[in-house]
Amino acid sequence: MLAEQAMAESQRLREAIFHSIEQTSNDLRVQQDATNFDFRKRHYEMKRAKEELEYQMKTTKQEISDQEENIRMMENAVHAKSNPLKLAETRLENRTNRPHVELCRDDPQEG
Repeated sequence: MLAEQAMAESQRLREAIFHSIEQTSNDLRVQQDATNFDFRKRHYEMKRAKEELEYQMKTTKQEISDQEENIRMMENAVHAKSNPLKLAETRLENRTNRPHVELCRDDPQEG
C-alpha cells in the first residue's frame, strides 16, 4: 500500500512536471511568435519608410534640377537683355544731355 501511494505520488509529480514543461514550452512558443510578428511588422515599417524617403529624395532632386534649369534660363534671358538695355540707356542719356540742341521732354523721355 505504501509502495502504491509512492508510485501514485510519483505519477502525479511526473504529470505536474510534464504539464509545467508543456505550459512553459507553449508560453515560449507564443512569445516567439509575438516577437517574430513584431520584428516582421517593424521590418515592413522600416522598409516602407525607406522607400518613401527614397521617393521624396528623388522628387526633391528632380525639383532642384528643374529650378536650376529655370535659374540658368533666367540668367541667359537677363544676359540677352543687357546689351539692348545699355543701348537704350545710352540713347536716353544722349537725348537728355544734347549740347546746343533744344531739350526734348516727351513720352519716351519721361517713361
